[in-house]
Amino acid sequence: MNNEGIKKAIDYFLSKNNETNKEFYENLLVESNQLESLREDVDAGLLRLKKSIIASNLHLIIDKIFKGNNDDVIEILQNTKNRTLFYDFTEEFNKFLILYEQYNNRLEFSSPDLGELKELFVLKDEKLFEIIKEINLDNQ
Repeated sequence: MNNEGIKKAIDYFLSKNNETNKEFYENLLVESNQLESLREDVDAGLLRLKKSIIASNLHLIIDKIFKGNNDDVIEILQNTKNRTLFYDFTEEFNKFLILYEQYNNRLEFSSPDLGELKELFVLKDEKLFEIIKEINLDNQ
């Protein structure tokens, strides 16, 4: 993809605030790769959470609760043969929150440059990782 304009802007921003050299960009790439791995774990956790929600009909229960259809909620629960699905959801949700906190802490504390770039340039994670890889290749 054509990221030349944003790469130049990021490179300029980084060189203004840091001593940018080959080692700096390599470290930024390492941080980016670690963050990317955590983000993949978060995405996988979301997928497992989605499957758990569907398996337990939790989305239907929540919809009925918000609509005030209490009798329908009770009926769904009574017709649910395997109520352990609700505990599975709770377990998956807890796992997801832990993954998210690991990702967020790395972004905020271990990789503040990446967090600042993401926020300042309004980049989605995938785009940020792609641009950091390209910048690193350009600076080799």
